[in-house]
Amino acid sequence: MNSSRTHLVVVQATSFCNIDCKYCYLPDRITHKPVTFDTLRHIRDWLSETRQLASTVTLCWHAGEPLVLPAEFYDRAFEIFAALENAQTRIHHSIQTNATLVTDAHCELFRRGTVNVGVSLDGPQQLHDACRQTRDGRGTWVRTVAGIKKLLAYGIDVSAIAVIGPATLAHPDAFYGAFAELGIGFVGLNVQEIEGVNERSYISEPQYLAVYKQFLKRLFWLACTDGRVGFRELLHIVRAIRSAQFQQHSSESEPFHIVSFDSDGNFSTFSPELLGQHTTQYGPLHFGNVRNRHSIDVVGRARFINVLNDIQRGVDACRESCPYFCVCGGGAPSNKLAEHGSFASTETAFCRFARMADYDVVLELFEENPQLIPLLPSTTWWPAYSRSD
Repeated sequence: MNSSRTHLVVVQATSFCNIDCKYCYLPDRITHKPVTFDTLRHIRDWLSETRQLASTVTLCWHAGEPLVLPAEFYDRAFEIFAALENAQTRIHHSIQTNATLVTDAHCELFRRGTVNVGVSLDGPQQLHDACRQTRDGRGTWVRTVAGIKKLLAYGIDVSAIAVIGPATLAHPDAFYGAFAELGIGFVGLNVQEIEGVNERSYISEPQYLAVYKQFLKRLFWLACTDGRVGFRELLHIVRAIRSAQFQQHSSESEPFHIVSFDSDGNFSTFSPELLGQHTTQYGPLHFGNVRNRHSIDVVGRARFINVLNDIQRGVDACRESCPYFCVCGGGAPSNKLAEHGSFASTETAFCRFARMADYDVVLELFEENPQLIPLLPSTTWWPAYSRSD
């Protein structure tokens, strides 16, 4: 397996989060230790010296609540990373936030810098507040919606990521309506994953799979007929079908396609969720620190090779055994590790819910209702998102 170009860089501005979601995978979200500007400069220089950057790189501020830090921090941070841009590489910033700490200064900066803003919202208040709570057990929906409305008032296009819990599955219309009423036109659907410090989820219980598929089918129907809200999963599958270009590889299984940095400058690759994890079999799942100039040459080191080889064994086993390989490319290493204890493994509960179910539902929906296909271009979301993710 050869190193690929780096397309996604995840930077942890701080591991601290001001809320305490029940399903969070992050191991340390109480300590507030912001990344320093000196560390950011080391990250920038490390990325430059690898000479692996793709023509367009998304730099995502994530893995903690980034808006704990003020707009002034990001103004300087964006300036630091601007030095990476040249005739061959363009840097595009994105922020993934719970939106409870949005300020006018943040909005002004994001609008000026054309920053992509993704918010974490799990649907209507009752469903959102069931899991996305403060440390004293209070719901966060009111504060999150206030932050979303502030962003929208500044003309900032807001997308969302929603974590689908078992209670959500019975309320697809209310779930869809929450985003439509707020004016959020695009949503990514995440199941509650078994990952990191989150060791339990309904996805390990087979009886939920059929219910999840019915939930998806209703959402995708509404996306086509009502047309105000689109879903990442529906868009990706329709684009793949229309272009006959299916995913033959998993970006999370390719070394350095994604590179993640914690606030201390430690770096990892493959699945972003691996950063900060320590395992008995593989040891710590970071492979160096940007302050060590020798860490650029990581590919020959034994621990990295052990991880890389097992990830490749898992991908090869998926290729041999899974009929969905052409649309998945071998799965997510972080989920394989969490569910099976090894990267050299195959099908996970995450695969069944977040990959196989998506394709099953889309194909069934359009086979049963071909009249939905010509409706896509007339939806609000398709023209806006069909050309880019």
